[in-house]
Amino acid sequence: MIRAAAFAICCATPALATPPDIIGVTDQLFGISADSIFVLRHVFDNHGVHEQEQRDLLLVVLDRKTRAETIWPVYRARNGADYERDADLDRRYRIAPIDLDDQIDPYAKLREAEGIPIGPSWIPDGHEATIQMSGDLVTLTDEDGKRFGQDETSLHKQRLAALIRTGETLGDYGRMNGLTITDLLIGMDYWQESCAYTDGFRFERMLGSAPTAMIRASCTDGAEGQEWSLITLLPPMK
Repeated sequence: MIRAAAFAICCATPALATPPDIIGVTDQLFGISADSIFVLRHVFDNHGVHEQEQRDLLLVVLDRKTRAETIWPVYRARNGADYERDADLDRRYRIAPIDLDDQIDPYAKLREAEGIPIGPSWIPDGHEATIQMSGDLVTLTDEDGKRFGQDETSLHKQRLAALIRTGETLGDYGRMNGLTITDLLIGMDYWQESCAYTDGFRFERMLGSAPTAMIRASCTDGAEGQEWSLITLLPPMK
């Protein structure tokens, strides 16, 4: 259930032109409680320049009933060229952690919610389910025949709202061409032509809560290798 996001950074060889803005967003399951699903959201930004990158980690808490998102910053670091270092020692790049306002410990939030972590394990945390698309409807059916689903138009609005909230949580920081991270994240919403739904999953009636269904919506720009991949919860169908 955990996917790694890999991005090419223009730092292996010198380049003369200004590179495009390269960004990416990938969700990773982190934990579950009676009321919430916990997700770590990884955000990559090259600031629109060569030999520099910024990586942010956010905690996203999804309400299992309302599917509403709450987001906190967890960690930020920048990795860029440092020409004062000795390149012969292969230490030309410097990683610089950045202090953030309202920075939180995700494990403290999970403990506060009396939740449990989710990760690779031989013990299943739930069951895979089948994803189907029929017209504008995206549905997920589990092994017991229970169905979850929502229309694509509503899911699209939900994803756009998630990208905007992500940008607002990251805040404005200096970039090369004046575009903010929120501007770029909103632009990612238009990559609908190359999107797919994967990772259909239904969590058990664990921790005294009703079943919860999730899918992953992934879209790519098809050119620069940029991708966003967000976890979305689906409501039960009657």
